Amino acid sequence: MRQFLIFSFIGILNTIADLFVFNILIYIFGNSLLWQFSLYKGISFMLACSLSYFLNSHFTFKDNNLNLLKYFKFVAASFYGMFINILVSTLVFYYLQNFHYDLIIKSTISAIIGSIISFVWNYFVYKKFIFNKKLYNL
Repeated sequence: MRQFLIFSFIGILNTIADLFVFNILIYIFGNSLLWQFSLYKGISFMLACSLSYFLNSHFTFKDNNLNLLKYFKFVAASFYGMFINILVSTLVFYYLQNFHYDLIIKSTISAIIGSIISFVWNYFVYKKFIFNKKLYNL
């Protein structure tokens, strides 16, 4: 349970970093087209993914054996989570187009919902396949 709580806290930090970068991109470049939303969400998600690897390696899974191969496996596993995150975020954003909310509010709500859904996927995959010491101690 403690591990899940640490993962959750790091997930909150990653979500804040994700949303910060995402909103900066929208602020600087605009977001009038659906493909722009998806691109910005992808960029912000990947930056948050790198932060997640380092924080979760050290604090959640107590794995000080950081290496490039494990990082690439982490990123590869995260692509599925990223796909889930972007798909859900984009669908929610599309649905919210029918409402007269501010663009930043619609974008942020969409991004938060996508992050929550992909959170569960990421925890399972990271715990079972990336930071599972039994897999690497064969």
